[in-house]
Amino acid sequence: MKIDKNLKDLIFNFFENEEDPIFIFKITANREEFYYANPSFYNILGYTEKDVKYLKFYEIYNNVENKLKSNFIDNIKKNKSIVISTFLIKKDGSTFPALIKFYLYKQDNENFLMAFCKNQIEKSIIEYRKYISDFLLRNFQKDNIETDLILKVAESISFGIDSFSINLRVFSEYCI
Repeated sequence: MKIDKNLKDLIFNFFENEEDPIFIFKITANREEFYYANPSFYNILGYTEKDVKYLKFYEIYNNVENKLKSNFIDNIKKNKSIVISTFLIKKDGSTFPALIKFYLYKQDNENFLMAFCKNQIEKSIIEYRKYISDFLLRNFQKDNIETDLILKVAESISFGIDSFSINLRVFSEYCI
């Protein structure tokens, strides 16, 4: 199947402008080669193009040791793709929580391991906001405090500390 050049350009443009990291390794039986990363990969993980020249897959993806790589690749081949919640290792050694969907693409007897990452920090924040809202509703509705006021305080968490502090003051004045 031949892909139209315009479609290739559109796909590449999508990769380049994606906010979350995308990276690709060229994989052979006994070696791997860093092949591509979008600008978000470099920005979020702190690597430079020079750094990735000799970067190994297991150096950024902490769940797969070098010796287990072939089993990992075989599992992706069998299932077409794998989705894993994990941490990527940044250049400075810190971690980046990510949900990664791995695909294996084969072209001319070469395998390319493609990783599409989604930032798990946002998911954690959303879950935390939901937890706060549920907690406030559970604990303050029994005191006949208006549901709208409780939800407004919980919602203000998403707008930062200043807004949260103001609404918390209003909430506490209402409760006293």
